[in-house]
Amino acid sequence: MFKQIQGVEVIRQWRDETKACHRRDLLGLAGSLVSWLAQEDGSWLARLSGPGLVETVEATGKTRVDAIRKAESEFARQATASLNALPNLRART
Repeated sequence: MFKQIQGVEVIRQWRDETKACHRRDLLGLAGSLVSWLAQEDGSWLARLSGPGLVETVEATGKTRVDAIRKAESEFARQATASLNALPNLRART
């Protein structure tokens, strides 16, 4: 199913996983959960869920970190859209 990795690719995978774990830890401090899954085509699927999200956000990328960043961007887009949908609460004068 997955090809064997050797040499420089082993280092790239280790570095990507290390950065992804660090990103997951940082997002966890804000109450978010992050996971990732290797796809058969070599890409990565990241899932992000947390406070303020009705549904889990999913995104794919070439690396774990790329997929996480795309999921974060989608989360931010959804959060902004939700805030923009709220009625204007400013005091009317």
